[in-house]
Amino acid sequence: MQNTAISFSVSVDYDESKIPVLIEKLKEKFNVSYENHALELITIRNYDQQTIDRVCVMKEILLEQKTKTTAQLVVRKLD
Repeated sequence: MQNTAISFSVSVDYDESKIPVLIEKLKEKFNVSYENHALELITIRNYDQQTIDRVCVMKEILLEQKTKTTAQLVVRKLD
């Protein structure tokens, strides 16, 4: 989950019986965009940019959060 002053991003496991209903409900009040692809959550402790670059080869970073010691990335494999 990632919040800013004007947006909210969340990654969840896709459940065919729940997620489409949730998306439709949210669309009633919000501008909703979503990705329905196989995604991967990568957590790197004590990271550096070289490590991020290495683990993200042939992957698109969709969401990125960093603290001083930990980087978390939601990525999609490129074809």
